[in-house]
Amino acid sequence: AGSSMEKVLKCNVYLNDLKDYQAMNEVFRGRFGEDPPVRTTIAAAGGIPGTSLVEIDVIAYI
Repeated sequence: AGSSMEKVLKCNVYLNDLKDYQAMNEVFRGRFGEDPPVRTTIAAAGGIPGTSLVEIDVIAYI
């Protein structure tokens, strides 16, 4: 609908296991650089449904 990754304002990151935090953080920094959007990171109690290790939802402007 006319948005892009550069227009992301906020990310919620859900980790299946907190041990993946460092790797996720490196990928996140690589994608968003020195001026990343606001982020909340949570290690989901009981894990993420299915086989995913990371789930991300974002809010972006159009």
